[in-house]
Amino acid sequence: MSFQRITITLTEEHLQAVQAALASGEYGTTSEVIREALREWKQRQQNRAAALAQLRAEVNAGLADVAAGRVREWTKDAVEEIKQRGRKKLAAASSDSQTAPKRT
Repeated sequence: MSFQRITITLTEEHLQAVQAALASGEYGTTSEVIREALREWKQRQQNRAAALAQLRAEVNAGLADVAAGRVREWTKDAVEEIKQRGRKKLAAASSDSQTAPKRT
């Protein structure tokens, strides 16, 4: 891996955060702090892109259902059914997260 030296400008707040990380011994150099921040930013961007792709796929699936006539009238009963399914999914997800092993 090759490295290239660059100069960056930080706000006072960001500079203080970097200095605090160095003073605590959490990082050895300013470069380590910046590289870690960039790795986390890159991961967040990848997660955002994956979430957007998933959302687009779900929208497209919904549009395909409409085009194929797989729709029904929007009634109070339909709304209640949707709410109930959502509550069951939420309860199941909550139950799953409570039984999952804790990370340490």
